[in-house]
Amino acid sequence: MTVPHYDFHVFICNNQRDPNADRGCCQQKGAEQLIEYMKTAVKKSAIKNIRINKAGCLNECERGVSMVVYPEGRWYSIRSTEDIDRIVQSHFSSDAIVSDLLMK
Repeated sequence: MTVPHYDFHVFICNNQRDPNADRGCCQQKGAEQLIEYMKTAVKKSAIKNIRINKAGCLNECERGVSMVVYPEGRWYSIRSTEDIDRIVQSHFSSDAIVSDLLMK
């Protein structure tokens, strides 16, 4: 058996909490649509060796839709398709971190 190898393995929170929860949740902030958009953007870019996965709670819901990129363990807060375009074009295509979207 071979071990799968990805240059990037991306987890995007798609957690759903009660609509009245104080912290909100990533699903209420459009996570499902952003996940699908990222999958499409990556396919269109022809980037190879990348895997995009839905994740359960990443426990950062108040910061926007939470995303973590491995192997480096880089955490981003994404709020729009434009944020995703920037990450795909910079981080995944050029290994350039999108610093203003990083969680700090």
